[in-house]
Amino acid sequence: MYFRSLCLLTKDLKCILSDIYTGYVDLVVKLDQTKRLLESVQAENQQKSQEIMILNNQFTKMQQYIESQKNEIEVLRGQLQKAYDNFIEVQNLYSEQYKDNQALIEQWNLRFADNKNASI
Repeated sequence: MYFRSLCLLTKDLKCILSDIYTGYVDLVVKLDQTKRLLESVQAENQQKSQEIMILNNQFTKMQQYIESQKNEIEVLRGQLQKAYDNFIEVQNLYSEQYKDNQALIEQWNLRFADNKNASI
C-alpha cells in the first residue's frame, strides 16, 4: 500500500511537473510573442517619429515660405502705393498744365480778337 501511495504520489508529482513545464513553455512562447510585438511596435514608432520629423521640417519650410511671401507682398504693396501716388501727382500736374494751356489759349484768342478788331 505504501508503494502504491508512493507510485500515485510520483505520478501526481510527474503530472504537477508536467503541468509546470507546460506552463513554463506557454509562458516562454507568450514572452517571445510579446517580445516580437514590442520590437514591431518600436520599429513602427521609430518610423512614425521620422515621419513626424519630416512633416515638422516641411511645416517649418512652409512657414518660412509664407513669411517670405508676406514680405514680398509688403514690398509690392509699397511699390503699388508709390506708383499710385506718382499717378495722382502726374494727374494733378496734367490738370495744372491743362489749366495753364487754357489760360494761354484764352490770352491768345483775346489778343487775336483785339488785333482783328483794331485792324477793322
